[in-house]
Amino acid sequence: MGEPQRVAGGYLFWMLAAGFGVSMAYLLPLTYTLTLRIDQLAPGREEVLGYITGIAQAVYLVASPLLGIWSDRTRGPLGRRQPFLIGGSVLGLLALTAIAMAPNLRLIGAGWVVAMLGWATASQAILTLQADHVPEEQRGKVSGLTGVTGQIGPVFGIGLAAALPGTLLVFVIPGVLGLALAMTFAVRVAEPDSCTTTTAAEPVSLRQILASYVFDPRKHPNFGWNWLGRFVFYRGLYFNTTFGTFFYAQRLDLPVKEVAGAAATTGMVGVVAAMAGAVGGGFLPTSWAADGCSR
Repeated sequence: MGEPQRVAGGYLFWMLAAGFGVSMAYLLPLTYTLTLRIDQLAPGREEVLGYITGIAQAVYLVASPLLGIWSDRTRGPLGRRQPFLIGGSVLGLLALTAIAMAPNLRLIGAGWVVAMLGWATASQAILTLQADHVPEEQRGKVSGLTGVTGQIGPVFGIGLAAALPGTLLVFVIPGVLGLALAMTFAVRVAEPDSCTTTTAAEPVSLRQILASYVFDPRKHPNFGWNWLGRFVFYRGLYFNTTFGTFFYAQRLDLPVKEVAGAAATTGMVGVVAAMAGAVGGGFLPTSWAADGCSR
């Protein structure tokens, strides 16, 4: 396969729309609604949120490479990525519905493991489609715009959740919107039939999968610094994102269900920062990013 052809505006619009919807359904529970649900069943037990989200992250850490290998080797009329985009979104919506109706913390924890697995798979499918079909000359701009829509989605979702009555709607409506936008993208910009474009691949062993995670930072220092930077950045981001609602509730002396406004306002500040960094960096000339020289 050669370099992808330049993609049209319609493709980019629906890709960004799908990214917006999936990020809203995926990150809204992390930033607000999962905290709200735990507070309903176990008020004062903030540590439960850490257990639930930590277990879900560990499960996805193991499942993610396996899903990636499966996606690369998928052969069917829907292509390689669309089954994971659609299937992940459907699974995520069903799991969010289960969380809203769960009578105890164990079922909420199990529901979030499944929900995260579904929505993270859908999100990864969108990013992989971007890598598959967006040529190098457009990737910086598209990545910047994708970063912004990923930030706006959960902020919009918090505002929506604050306006919705009842626990069920707070979980289900964002999930329905995420599924609808993902399905629209899948239908409007269908992938080619992978039965004719993908050949059968050799089986992959567990040893090969584990070996793919090992690299020598002395031989690949740029990759090593990039990995370390992302690790530190996302560690801090998830601390802030996951426990932000409990923090606002404690510092403002408000019930958890009444801090949506503060969380949304703080999120908007993050959106402005993301626009400055992600979009600004994405639209820098490629030559600047490549060699760092001024022009």
